Amino acid sequence: MMGAEYEYSAVVWGETCPVYIHQRTETVWIARGKYMAEWIETKGSSASSALNAWKEAVSYKDNL
Repeated sequence: MMGAEYEYSAVVWGETCPVYIHQRTETVWIARGKYMAEWIETKGSSASSALNAWKEAVSYKDNL
């Protein structure tokens, strides 16, 4: 169902962050969540790949 938004809880470095995922097109999913006062948005070909990309982006940001 395109357009519906789902909320997941991602645990990053012991902090629980809400991540919102929605399907933009048939093959593009967007994950968007706030971490360290900044909104981070990633894309993936599925909901799980978008969420994993978001976790990876946050982990990278935390290591800067």
